[in-house]
Amino acid sequence: GLGVSLFERYVKMNVQPHMLQVQYRMHPAICRFPSKEFYDGKLQTGAAIVHSRRREVSRLQEFWPQRDTPFVFCDIIGNEGIHTGQKGKARIGIESKFNEKEARKIVQIYRVLTEVHKVDPNEIAVLTPYSAQKQELKRIMEKQRITGAEVKTITESQGSEYGIVLLSTVRSKKLEDIRTSEGGKKKADIGWIRANLGFITDKHQICVAITRCKYGLVIVGNKVLLSYDDTWDHLIKHYHTHGCVLRGGQFPA
Repeated sequence: GLGVSLFERYVKMNVQPHMLQVQYRMHPAICRFPSKEFYDGKLQTGAAIVHSRRREVSRLQEFWPQRDTPFVFCDIIGNEGIHTGQKGKARIGIESKFNEKEARKIVQIYRVLTEVHKVDPNEIAVLTPYSAQKQELKRIMEKQRITGAEVKTITESQGSEYGIVLLSTVRSKKLEDIRTSEGGKKKADIGWIRANLGFITDKHQICVAITRCKYGLVIVGNKVLLSYDDTWDHLIKHYHTHGCVLRGGQFPA
């Protein structure tokens, strides 16, 4: 059925897969994590792209927490909301998540890039896993008279590339609900993780989201909650190692 991907079907037919080894999109610093996490460390950056992307990043050195490292995780503890899809007057029972606090932070970052650092709005894409968050972002932008911004779900962005990606992960919980009294992680089984993180833990979704950009990646999310998932935990630790995890009030400077 539709639960089996085309790639899985080919594998079952004994079609030998060929792994991507050289990429011509991402700045090499952005490429390192997906290479390690999804490509066994074998994904390299084409030589011409290395020079081109470093030149583009040099224009935004004052924006990034680390001058030559064009990525950041912005830690926000927001509140999830649920939107139930509606067609006409009839509810169609499709629930989608949104997070207003995250959306407002994303719009703030977008405005700093376009108004302070003079980045062409056509170079920026705002991505999110949830259609309700896409609509929330558009609502806030419209209210602030921002027009023409590229706002898409992760699924809609497949096959596309952008200069800078601003990614809103949406899912969030209060710290007291996800920390022990000693400040550590609570025990969480797969059911708890699925209920509280949903399909943002899907490796394909994560890979697509963080590999659409050429020279800049900003991720906004609740780092404690996301770290219950192995892939997100690895990403956050990688960003910590580079000094690129900041609280919402610290970024943008």
